[in-house]
Parts: sequence; structure tokens; C-alpha cells
Amino acid sequence: MKGKKQTKPGLLSEHSDLDQKNSAPAKLKQKTPVFPSNEKQEWYHLLFNNISDIAFVNEWPDKTDFPGTFVEVNDAACEQLGYTKDELLLMTPPDIDKIFEGAFNESDIPKLLLKNKRAMWEGLVINKDGRQMPVEMHNRLFYKDNKTFILSTIRDVGDRKQAEEALKKSEEKYHELFEKANDAIYLTDADGNITAVNNKALELQGYSRYELIGTSLYNHISENNLPYVKKMIIKFKKNGTHDSFLANTLTKDGRTLIFELSASAIKDGDNYVGALTIVRDITDRIMAEKALRESEQRYRDLVEKSPNIIYSYSDKRGIIFCSSLYQDILGYSLEQFTENPFIWRTYIHPEDHYITSQVIKSFSEGKHFNVEYRIKDQQGKWHWFEDKSISIRKENNEFIANGLITEITERKMMEQEIRELSMRDQLTELYNRRGFITLAEQQLKSAKRTKRQMTLLFLDADDLKTINDTLGHEEGDKALYNTADILRQTFRESDIIARIGGDEFAVLVVDSTDMNSKIITQRLLQNINIFNTSKVRKYKLSLSWGTAIYDPDSTLTLDKLMSIADGLMYTQKRSKKNIKDNY
Repeated sequence: MKGKKQTKPGLLSEHSDLDQKNSAPAKLKQKTPVFPSNEKQEWYHLLFNNISDIAFVNEWPDKTDFPGTFVEVNDAACEQLGYTKDELLLMTPPDIDKIFEGAFNESDIPKLLLKNKRAMWEGLVINKDGRQMPVEMHNRLFYKDNKTFILSTIRDVGDRKQAEEALKKSEEKYHELFEKANDAIYLTDADGNITAVNNKALELQGYSRYELIGTSLYNHISENNLPYVKKMIIKFKKNGTHDSFLANTLTKDGRTLIFELSASAIKDGDNYVGALTIVRDITDRIMAEKALRESEQRYRDLVEKSPNIIYSYSDKRGIIFCSSLYQDILGYSLEQFTENPFIWRTYIHPEDHYITSQVIKSFSEGKHFNVEYRIKDQQGKWHWFEDKSISIRKENNEFIANGLITEITERKMMEQEIRELSMRDQLTELYNRRGFITLAEQQLKSAKRTKRQMTLLFLDADDLKTINDTLGHEEGDKALYNTADILRQTFRESDIIARIGGDEFAVLVVDSTDMNSKIITQRLLQNINIFNTSKVRKYKLSLSWGTAIYDPDSTLTLDKLMSIADGLMYTQKRSKKNIKDNY
């Protein structure tokens, strides 16, 4: 998820064909390259970055002090010293540990450079992991744009040193080096027969010196690895140079060890007469790497097969990692998240923007979070998620959270169903008193903000007691359900219709601009009449109601509105009773 790091203009060149295939060379911190851009620069860079020797360039602004930081290093420097290019470009020559041969020391280098414009020394360079590398180093001054630079080349002469020591030193020195080496050493003739081994070789393979001397090197290679080893040795003989490769080697007791072989050719003039092979047992390292790979695979399997979405998120860079489950749930591709790590914010439900923005703000202060929100999938469907931080750490001035996202859509739907059941009247399937008050209070607040007029009706089913007493409660329940059905037909889906108890009903018309009391009365009477004439029944439905208008500029509460409508309803009911009694 990180963008590519911008590199600086190269000291020796701008670009080359090789640069386009591989990584760009390290670049100077100054804005203007030391060398002008011309047709030779590509060749200079190609040579500089592909020679096997370590090469550095550093500016020397102060002749009384050691040179400043490196302004250019080649790939061999990174490979052999173990540092990245970025690390080396922040270092100075004294930062790389060295051991000089003889009485030569680091302070002699500036003196020689000032006197001869070049200096050469031999010794050891200690790489990043502490391994010492025998080297021959050449330093040379050059000038550009009134600035002084030093070109330093370091050649690994370890194999040459070891071969020279083995051939030139006395028998005593030879045995001390040969026998006490931490790595196994084999000398072989031109046909690959073992002519000498040290104690470490005997220890690794479990043979006596008598058993090993005179045997073919190939006799100790596992059968399935033998073709590869023969191919590497043929290549080694042909090139006549140092080469390294791996081989599966058999021990006396039948175990298989993985050896890293580093071979140096021994020649008599142009004739290949044998090889000095240094062997390191890397079985434990290879097995550890294999175990690590298996562990990483198990981790990947756990992440990808987890029922939760596992992710890493940066407050500066957005989504760094996200398991593939989100693709299965939401349908968005990995490329969409890679191109825009903040894309998920686009699909958050508008009602959840505030809470998620507050979470992001608190996370940017290193605080943990546990939040629920909705995201729209590629098909336009909303999904509920619970997003929980597991760990938060700060790196390079950014906070990074590792978290789990669980889809809770089904749980939310179930909770909604439970809430609906608690707010519904089981007989009529309308809202009950609790549901009506809860929803009506919300609508009153909204109407006050939006300056919207509403109408509240309080209704009562006439003569329900008579129906229950003469026809039974089952018929009375049917009458209540039919009353609810008439109300559903009369009012809109957006209006809140409720049975608030017994034979009493309430309706809140949430926007009465196009549905005034006269229209409501006409519709109610019409639907009641249609019901009573559609089928012969032993009773006729009748409703009494009172109407109260909610003015958003008034201070009327819901309780007051219901009380007004209730009073008007009972006035109508009494009026009906008086008319009936007079007849």
C-alpha cells in the first residue's frame, strides 16, 4: 500500500536500459548531478552498478576531516555489506567498521589522498551482521564543479587470501588454519577426488580421515541432488572462478545434511588441478526457514479462512492489508482498495459518517475503538459491521491498527425484529401504545426542525362491548382487526397507525399539507361504508374520532395533543349516543 519511494538523480548517470528493468540507482541529495547528462552516462552507470566489487562515492568538502556521507553506492555494496542502499546513503566511511593490516589506520587515508590523489590498503571490512570480509580497497580523488569527491572500490579477497595462506604458509600454520576452521574444508583434485579434509569435515560427516581421503566427492552427495551438483561443478571448472551452491550431503550414519559449498579453483598456470571447497552446514538454518514458511502459510490460512475480516489500517495511508473475505461480502476488488486505500469511506451509510469520523479521530490519538456501522456492497445492499481494534502501534509518526471486522447484519435484523415485536400489537399488527409514543416523539422533533405540520387522530370503535357481549370475543377481535384494516387503507404507509389499548386507536399523519381533516374524514367514512356494504354481517362497524393539529411553532407536547384529540373524540361519541337515544 506504500507508494514507490522517489529516488535522487544518479551521480554517474540519469538512466539506462538496465535501470528500466531493475531498480533505479541511489541518488544524490543535491539538486544538480555532479556529472552532466550525456550519452556516456548510461555506460558509466552500467559499469558502476554491475561490477562485482563494492563501490562508493562520497564528497570531501573538508580536507581536515573525514569525508562526508556517501552520495552513491552500487548494488555490490548492498549485497556484500548487508545494508540497504538507503542505509548506506545515510552513512559516512568511518561508520563502516574496518580492521587495517599492519600499522595502517584510517587517518592515513586522507594523507595519502592529499599527497597522491589515491590510497590503497588491505584488511577486513565488517558487514552489518558482524561477519568480517577480507578486502583490498582503493581510494581515488576526482573533481567536479569545484567539488572534491572520492571513489572507493572494495574487492572481496577472502578466497584468494585463504588459498594463498593454504599454499604459502608453513605446515604448522597451514594445519592451524585448516584444522581449526569453523567450516569444513575439502581439497579435491581435478577429477573431484578428496585429497585433504579438516576436522570439521570429519565431525560433520562422521567418517575418519582414512575413510574420506581418496573417495570421490560425488559419493557423498544424495542421489536426487547429484545431477545438480555435477552440473554446478562442470560450470565451475569451465569458468575457473569462485562459485557457491547448495548440496544435500550424506553422513556415515545415513542422515542428510544441507551443505553450502563455496569453491575456489586451484590452477597450475591455465590448467585446473583441483579445488578448495569450504563447506558450511546450513541444515538448521534451512529447516528453520522451512518452519518459518510453514508458519507463515498457517498464518495466511488462518487469516484467509477466518470468519472475520482481518485488516491493518494506517491513519496516514489508509488500508495497508485486508483479508479477502471483504471481497466475498462486499464484492469490491483488491485493485479498488490498492488504488484508493480510503475508498471504503465512500460506501459508509450517511447516518454513520459522524460516528466513524469520531472513531478515526480518536484512533489518530492512539485510542482503541469498537464501533458498528453500515457499508454498501457493490450491488447496493447495506451490510452491518462491528469494527474492533486489536492492537494499535505508532511507527514513523503514524498510527497503525490491526483489527477485526465482523458482519452483524443478521444480528441487527434480528434485533430490529425483536424491537418491532415489542412495539407491535399482536392482534391488529399495528403499533402498540409504546411503539406509537416512541415513533411519534421522533416525528414531533423532526417536524419542529423542518417546520412541518402534522395531524393527530384519536379513534374509538363504537359499540365494541355490544359485539363482544352478543356475538362473542372472537367476533369482537375480528371487528378490531377489520377496524385496523380500514385505517391502513385510509392512511399512508408513512403515517403512524396504532392500537393504543382496548378499542382505542391513534394515527399520526406525519405530513398533513396534502391531507387535511376534511379529506381524512371523507376517506374514513368512505372506507367504513365500503366495509359495511361489502358483506352481510350481524354488526356494522362505526368509529368516533377527534383530530388535533400540530403546529411546529407551538409548544404542544405529544401528551397534550393526544389529550385534545381524545376529548374531541369523546365529544363526537356522546353526540352519536344522544342522537341514537332520541330515536
